[in-house]
Amino acid sequence: MKNGTGTSEAKDPKLAATDKAPVPIERLTFDGSAPYSALEAAIHLNRYLVVRGLCRGRRVLDIACGEGYGSFLMTDVWGASSVAGVDISHEAIDNARRLFGSPRIEYFQQAAEQVDQLFEPASFDLVVSLETIEHLADPRPVLEKIRRLLKPDGIIVISCPNDNWYYRGENDKNPFHQRKYTFQEFVDLTEGILGTTKAFMLGTPTHGFVNVPAHRSGLALRGEGDPKAITSSQDMTFSLLAPHEEISSAECSYFVAIWGPVEPAMLMGEGAVFPLTMSSSGGAAQAEHINNLRDEVRAIADQRDQQARERDKEARERERERRHQGLRLEALKAENTQLRTACENAVRELSYVRSVLDQEWARNAELTQKLAGLQPSVIPLKDYVLFSRDFVRAKWPGLPRRIGNLARRAARKAVGRVIG
Repeated sequence: MKNGTGTSEAKDPKLAATDKAPVPIERLTFDGSAPYSALEAAIHLNRYLVVRGLCRGRRVLDIACGEGYGSFLMTDVWGASSVAGVDISHEAIDNARRLFGSPRIEYFQQAAEQVDQLFEPASFDLVVSLETIEHLADPRPVLEKIRRLLKPDGIIVISCPNDNWYYRGENDKNPFHQRKYTFQEFVDLTEGILGTTKAFMLGTPTHGFVNVPAHRSGLALRGEGDPKAITSSQDMTFSLLAPHEEISSAECSYFVAIWGPVEPAMLMGEGAVFPLTMSSSGGAAQAEHINNLRDEVRAIADQRDQQARERDKEARERERERRHQGLRLEALKAENTQLRTACENAVRELSYVRSVLDQEWARNAELTQKLAGLQPSVIPLKDYVLFSRDFVRAKWPGLPRRIGNLARRAARKAVGRVIG
């Protein structure tokens, strides 16, 4: 958000959720290259206000310090004993040394991934890393190095933007960020390395009224000619009223997690605010109403798109089923054609067999008829005897002679018995 590798989503919180998000600001600058923005100043200062009650008398490491206004606040305004500001950007470190230099601040140009190369382990009482982890492809090694650089009783403060509110589309993202984190993803990532947090805070916009001293109500106090105007804001007393809607992690601008021996009194409900005219306030109320309507329209559009996707899915399913049924029909047609061909071949074979059987039946009938027409023959006994004799002679030659001999012998025996 405010570092050299990051961006700022500090656009109007009531107008941020438009169809096309504004181009993000890489960091809060003080060299006059960008016009003054009270909203940008408020959201950046408000993150550092978390450590106002934590940094007094401590040696602080400010990772991704940007142009150094936070480091300056912690030393020269809020009483830190010393601050080491580290940022990857040459330009940011040059501006920090020129605009927010201090005897108790030392600035280093270095990537967060190599921050442990600059310092000995257990060198700091307080490590602050605001809006940094979303720029890192893998923030876990950096979190481990933060833990090693911290003294045993030290404090860690880390913040992360709620990009899922600013960039609501699944494929929408801040071009300077590696990924978007939900609150639970932020908790799981940081507590997985640093342990259980002492406290969580949510950064969210305000709306209400403030009593502004007349001598601080002019445009001359915008600080366009004084880069340190952000560090000279005066404290005021605010009454934090109960909101008319829940301030959830999904509806805030950023998350802050705190580790270490922190007392509740150190974590006051800080806020960086700027006054508005009644006309601007009315416009903000209208913008809120418009934003609510826009959310409703977006919800209706999302519902319509979801229904359209479901209809497309159903249509694709029906088309797939239609193609499937068509393929089944073609398969059944081919099978039916094969069966018809097989049946026709079987019918032809049966016809042939029937014709063959008909011919055999006709032939049998003809033979039966011929047999029925035949009459039995009458053979004379003489012819039969002669046939039998000739058959016997042909079959057993000599048999008639043997029979004749036997007959003569038997006759002689019979005559002998009669005579004798």
